[in-house]
Amino acid sequence: MVDYIGRALVADALREWREQLQQLATVSPLRDLAASETTIVDLRGSHPGGLAPLFAGRATSLAALIRDPEHYAQALHRARVIRENADRVKAATGVWTAAMVVGTVAWNEDGRRRELPLVMRPVHFEPGRQGDVLVTMLDQVAVNPVFVAEARERGVGAGLPGVTPVAGPGVEFDPRPLWQHVRGLGEAFPEIEVGDRLFVGAFDDPEQRLLDDLDDMDAVIGASDILAATAGDREAQAMLAQPLPAFPTGDRDPFAERGVGDLDDAGFAALDLIATGRSVFLQAPPGSDPAGTVAAIMADAAASGRAVMAVGGTEQAARAVARRLDRVGASDAYISGAVGSWNETARRRLLTSMTMGVDDVDDEALRSAGESLLTARHELQGRLDALHRSHRPWDVSAYDAVQAVVRLISTAPAPQTQLRLGPEAAALVAEHGFASVAHAMNEQLHPDAQKEEPAPAPAPATTALVPWWSTVTEDPAEGARLDEALATLVVRHLPKMRAEAQIAAHETGMDEAPTIAAWADQVGLFTDLRVTLEIFSPAVFHRSLHDLVAATAPPGTPQAGELARRDRRALRRRAVELLRPGRTKDELHQHLLDAHAQALRWRAHCSAGGWPVVPDDFDLYSDRIDQALRLWSRIAEPVAAVSGEKELLDQPWDRVREVLERLAEGVPGTLEAAEALPIERDVEAAGLGPLLAELRERDASPEQVRRDLEFAWWASAFDSIVSADPRLTEEGAMGRVVERFLVCDRDFAESRVGPLMRAVAERRRLAIARHPDSARDLFATLVEGADAPYRELWRAHPALVTALRPAVLATAEQVSRLAPPSRCVDVAIVFGAESLALAETVPTLARARQVIVVGDAESATRSAVTALAHLLPRVSLHSAPQPRDPRVTGVLGTLAYGRALSSLPSAGQPHALTVTVLDARGTAVAGERTVESTRAEVAAVIEHADAAVHSMPRRTLAIVAGNELHAARLRDGLEERGARLAESVDVVTLGNAAGLDVDEVILTLGYARETDGTLPSRLGVLSEESGGRTLAQAVVASHEALTLITSLGTDDLAAIAEGGDAEGIDGLRDLIAASSTEPVPAERPEPAPGDWLLADIASRLRAQGYAVHVRYGTGADAIPLVVGGRHDRGYSVAVVTDEAVRLSGTSIRDRMRRQYGGLEALGWTVVSLWTLDVFMDPDAAVASIVDAVESHRAPLVWEQPSLDLGVETSAIRVPVEDVFDVDAVEEVTGAEDSEPADADDAPGDDAPEQPVEAPDITLGISVMLAEHILADKVETRALAVQQELDLDSVVPEAQDEDMTDPTVPDDAFEDVDEPEDRPEQDVDPVEQPEEAEAEPETETEAQPESEAPAEPEQKPEPETAAIRPASRTAGRPLIPTRASEDLDEGWGGGYGGSSRDEEIKRERPPHW
Repeated sequence: MVDYIGRALVADALREWREQLQQLATVSPLRDLAASETTIVDLRGSHPGGLAPLFAGRATSLAALIRDPEHYAQALHRARVIRENADRVKAATGVWTAAMVVGTVAWNEDGRRRELPLVMRPVHFEPGRQGDVLVTMLDQVAVNPVFVAEARERGVGAGLPGVTPVAGPGVEFDPRPLWQHVRGLGEAFPEIEVGDRLFVGAFDDPEQRLLDDLDDMDAVIGASDILAATAGDREAQAMLAQPLPAFPTGDRDPFAERGVGDLDDAGFAALDLIATGRSVFLQAPPGSDPAGTVAAIMADAAASGRAVMAVGGTEQAARAVARRLDRVGASDAYISGAVGSWNETARRRLLTSMTMGVDDVDDEALRSAGESLLTARHELQGRLDALHRSHRPWDVSAYDAVQAVVRLISTAPAPQTQLRLGPEAAALVAEHGFASVAHAMNEQLHPDAQKEEPAPAPAPATTALVPWWSTVTEDPAEGARLDEALATLVVRHLPKMRAEAQIAAHETGMDEAPTIAAWADQVGLFTDLRVTLEIFSPAVFHRSLHDLVAATAPPGTPQAGELARRDRRALRRRAVELLRPGRTKDELHQHLLDAHAQALRWRAHCSAGGWPVVPDDFDLYSDRIDQALRLWSRIAEPVAAVSGEKELLDQPWDRVREVLERLAEGVPGTLEAAEALPIERDVEAAGLGPLLAELRERDASPEQVRRDLEFAWWASAFDSIVSADPRLTEEGAMGRVVERFLVCDRDFAESRVGPLMRAVAERRRLAIARHPDSARDLFATLVEGADAPYRELWRAHPALVTALRPAVLATAEQVSRLAPPSRCVDVAIVFGAESLALAETVPTLARARQVIVVGDAESATRSAVTALAHLLPRVSLHSAPQPRDPRVTGVLGTLAYGRALSSLPSAGQPHALTVTVLDARGTAVAGERTVESTRAEVAAVIEHADAAVHSMPRRTLAIVAGNELHAARLRDGLEERGARLAESVDVVTLGNAAGLDVDEVILTLGYARETDGTLPSRLGVLSEESGGRTLAQAVVASHEALTLITSLGTDDLAAIAEGGDAEGIDGLRDLIAASSTEPVPAERPEPAPGDWLLADIASRLRAQGYAVHVRYGTGADAIPLVVGGRHDRGYSVAVVTDEAVRLSGTSIRDRMRRQYGGLEALGWTVVSLWTLDVFMDPDAAVASIVDAVESHRAPLVWEQPSLDLGVETSAIRVPVEDVFDVDAVEEVTGAEDSEPADADDAPGDDAPEQPVEAPDITLGISVMLAEHILADKVETRALAVQQELDLDSVVPEAQDEDMTDPTVPDDAFEDVDEPEDRPEQDVDPVEQPEEAEAEPETETEAQPESEAPAEPEQKPEPETAAIRPASRTAGRPLIPTRASEDLDEGWGGGYGGSSRDEEIKRERPPHW
C-alpha cells in the first residue's frame, strides 16, 4: 500500500507525465482549428427558420439552415464527410465526435494566433429527403477539454465548472456567462478573445483522452505500487525488487503445464512465476517469441478467472498476439482493439459469449496423451542416461568408450589385439592410468632394455598442436603435470561437480549453483551446517536467531541490544533447549552467532526460502570440490595467463568448460595423460597375463604395448557396459524413441487448450448464473444495438464483462476507451513498448494489480521499457537462433546480450556482414563543427539499397543513419531514385530503431573527416552513455544481414573514442574488425575427445567428394557435423547426435526442440546419428547423410517467389519448360507470335502488333535480367551445349544452361520447384498476400494441358507435423544443376518414368 510520501511523489511525477503526453500530442481541431484544417460546416449565416428548431432539439434539414444553392451543395458534401469521420471513430472507439461548436476562444501564443472551440454540443446525422441530411442537436453540453486543461495549468481553471451552460432546448441553453468569464482571463491568456462562431465538425483528440483519463484516475494512480516505484518511492521499489522464488528446472509434469502454445522451459517458468502474483519484467532478446509468450499468459490468466489486458506498443504487435490466440484455439477468450471497428466487434463478441455453451473435452484422450508423453520421455531419458552414465569399475560411459575405440582405430599405430580385460585388470588401469601400467608391462616384456637404459622422463605426447602451456613453461615435465591436472579437472571433476550441484539443489531446495565458486561456497555452507546441527537441533533455524543472539550476548556488547530482563531470560532458556543432549552452554553465544551467519548465507543461496538442510551425499561433494580446487590451484595462474580469464571460477559452468576444453585440445583425458609412476602390484597377477603373453609373442614395441593396452581396456569397458544394459544393443531404438517422443509432445501441446477453454466457458456460465439481472440488462443492451461504448458496458457490468471475455488486446492509446477508470484489471501485460514513452503506459499500469512487461531492455532507449526494466525483477526468455552472421552475434554479446543470443550458423554461406569503409571527406554545414554527411556515403548507401530491393523485392530493408542531417539526405536520395524505392525502404536515425524488424539493415554513420583531415570529436548518440544500447538496437533490427557503410575506419574510431567511455564507438570498431575474419572458425586439426566418431564419418564423406566440417560454429553453439554437396558453396545438412547436453537443467523437450527446430529454422536439413548405431554400421550413417545432401539440392537454388517487373504480364509469354533455352529469347521478352507455327519465324516486322494476352503470371526471373544474360551469353552457351550434349539426340526441353558459369549471379534464377517440407515459420496463413496464394495457380494454368501437374503421390505432413529427427527435405531441382549431371535423375531418368512431363507432375509443389 502506498503511503502519503509515495502519493506525493506520484503527484509530482504525474505532472511530468502530462507534459510528455502534451509533447507527443498531434495537431487536432480541439487544439488548433487553423492548424488542423478540419472539415466544418459554418452555420453562422444560417436562416433563423432553421436555427430555431435546431436549438429546440428537433431534427432540422440542412436545406432549412442553408438556403443558398451553391453554399448548400458545399455544406452537404462536408456534412457527409463529417458523418463518415464520426462513424469511423465511433466504430473504432465507441466515442461520437460529431458536434456543433458554439463560440471559439483565441489568444496569442509563441508569436501566432491560436483558436480553439469553446462550447460543444453533440449532433446526430440522419438521411433526409432527396439526399438531404437531417441534423439533430443532442441534449448534452461540454467545454473543450483542451482549453480546460490549458486553464488549469495556468491557474485559472477553478471558475469554469460554475459557468458551464446547462443542456436544454431553446433559451435554457445560454453560453454567454461562460463567454464572459473566459474574456476575463486575459492575464493568463494574452489578448484573449471569444468569437461568436457557430459550426459543425468532427472533433477527435486521442492524446487529450489520455490526459482526461489521467484526471479520472487520479485516486487510482496514487494507490499504484508500480507507479509509486516509478516516481521514486524507495519502499515501493524495495517491495518490487524482492527476490523471485526458485522453480525446478528440467522436465516438468505435463499435466501441470500452464498456458497454450509451444512453450519452452523458460516460458513455463515465467508462467509459474506470474501465477504467484508477482510483477516481473520478461527480457525478450532477439529471436525470442514475445507474441507466443503474451498469448500464453493471457490464456492462463483467463482460465484462472483473472481479467487480463495486453497492451501493445503498435497495432502490428497486438495483431500478432491475436493471430497466435486464434491459431491455438483460444479465440473465444478475448476481444481485440487492433481491428478497424473494434467497438462493434467487441460488442458482438460479448453477445456471442452469452449464448455459448461449455466446450466438451475428452478427458480420457487427454490423460492418455499425457501418459504416452511421460512414457516416451522416460524411455528417451533412460536411453540417454544409459549412454552417458559412468559404470564401475571403469568409471567411463559407453559414449566415452565408443569415442576412445574409434580414436585408437583411426590413428597410428593401429591396435593388434582382440583380447579383453577382466574386472581386476580394468580396476588396475583405472587406478594407475595407462602410462604407469604400460610402463610396468614394458618392464616385464623388455627387462634387459630397461636395465641397460634408465627410463627417460615422460615426454609430452606428440601432437600437431602447440601445447597450451608453451608460453608459461618450457619444462616438458611441468607441462605434463599441467596437462594431467587440466585433463582430470575437465574430464572427471567438472561434469560431475555440475551434476552434483543440480542434485543438491533438487534435494535441499537451494538455488542451483551457477558457477564453481558458488558451488564451492554452498559445499562450505553444508560443512558449517553439519557442525552446527551436531550442536543444535534443526529447530534452531526455525526461530529468530537474531533475538537468541541478542539474548545470549554478554552485557554491554553491541549485540546485546535492549531487551527486557524477562524476555532475555526466556530467550536464553529457549536457546539452551535447542542444544543437543550432552552439549554444554559454554560457547552458546558464539555457536548461535555462527548459526545466524549460516542462516543468512542460506538465504542468499536459496531465493525460495526454507530451512537449511544438508544433502545426503555431502561427503562425496566435499571430497570432489576439494580435489577440484587443489587441481585448480595448480593450473589457475597458467590458465589465466593463456586465456586472459582472471576469475574463471566466477564464470558460468558453460564458460568454464568452453575455456578449459579449448586449452585441453589434444589432451585426451586422465587415463591417457597420467604420468608413468611405479606400480607396486604384479601386473601379470592382476589379470594382464594373457595380454602380456600375446605381446611377448609378437615382440611388440613399447608404443604398440601402450596402444594395445588402451584398446583392450576400452573395448573391454564397452563390452561390459553394453552387456550390462541390453537397451544399448537395440539397433535404431534411439531414433524410434525420439520420433515417438516428438509426436507425443506435439499432440499433448495441441490438446492443452481444451481444458483451458473449458475453464473459461465454465466461469462464463457461473458469472451469468450469479448475476442474472445484470445478464438480462447486458443482453438487452447488446441485442437492441444501443450505442453504449465498450468502456461503459464494462463499467456497468464489471463482473459479467470480465467473465464473458476475460482477455483484452489493445494499444496504449485505446486503453482509456476500453477500460473504466478503476483498478479493473488483474493482470496487465505491456509488450512491444520499446517505442512508447512512460507516460503513455500510465493508464495501463494504474488499472492493474499485477504488471508484466515483455520487452528487450538491452536495446531499448528512452522508453517505458527502459524505466520498468530497472524496477521489476527480470526473467529471461529463450532466444531461438536467427540467420544472423555469427560475427555480428559476437559483437552483440559484447555490447549487451552476453551469451543470451545463439551464434548457431545458418545453412549455406553465413556471410551476412558486409563492411564498406569509404575514403570520403566533407565540409560541415553552417552552424555545425562536425561533418555529419558526405555525398559519397549517401550515394553508396542509395546504390546498395537500390540493388538490394531490385534483386530481391520481397526482402525488407531499412537504413539506420547516424544523425538527422544524414537521414534527411538519404530520404531525398531515395525519392530522387524512385518513389517505389522510397516507399519500400524505411530511414530512421540511431536511437529510433526500436521495434524495427527487417531482413537487412544498412547502418551508415554519415560522420567523416573534414577536407583538412580533422576528425569529428563526437559521433552523436554513439558517444553518449547509452551508445552501446543504441548501436545494439540498430543491429538487432535486422534478423539476418547487416551492411555497414562508413567513412571512418578503425583507427579513426579509436582516436575519437580515446579518453572516454564510448561503448557504442567500440562496438562499431568491433564490427569493422569482425568483417575481416571468417564467420565460422576453421576446423580443429585434431578431433576433440568426443568427436572421434564424427571425424570417422567425416573422413568417409570426404572420400566421396563431399564438403564436411566437424564442429561447425563456436562453443556450445557449434553444430557437431555439417555436410555440403560436391559442387555446392556452403553446407546444407546438419548432423545432430546424442552427445551429452551442455546446458544445465535443460529438459528433454528443450533439447529436442533446439536440436531440430532451431537448425531447421536456419535452413538446415537435419540428420540424426545415434552413437551406437553409427558405431555398429558407419556405412548406413554415411548413406543417410548422402541421401539428405542429394535430396536437398533443390532448395540450394535461391528461392525468389516473385518479382515485380514493372510491366504488364499479359504481354509476356513464358515457356513452361524452355525457360533457359536459347530459342526462348523471343518468348521471354514478349515478342512471341500468337500462333505456335510462327515460332520459328524471325521476330521484327512480322511480329504482331497486338500480342495475344496470356493469363497473368508471376515470373521466376526478371525480364530485364533474362535479356541481359541471354544477350551476353548466347554464343558462349551455345558452344557449351554443343560440347556437352548431342543436340541431334536430345529434345529441346531437356536442354539446360550451365549453372556453374561464374558470370551469372547465384540469385539470378528462381527455384521453380518449392521443396515439400520447409521449416515452420511463425506466419499466419490468413495474413498471406492474395497475390502470393494465386501465383502457383496461375503458373499451372499457363502450362499446356498435357503438362498439367497432378496430385503428388504422397501428401506432405500438415503444418503442425512433429519435428522429425531425420532428413525431411525431398526432391531435386526441376532444372538439373552441374552437381547432378552425372546422375540419370539429373536428366529426367531414374524415377521409373520415361517422360519429363511425368516427373514434373510428380515434383509439383504441394501448394499448386
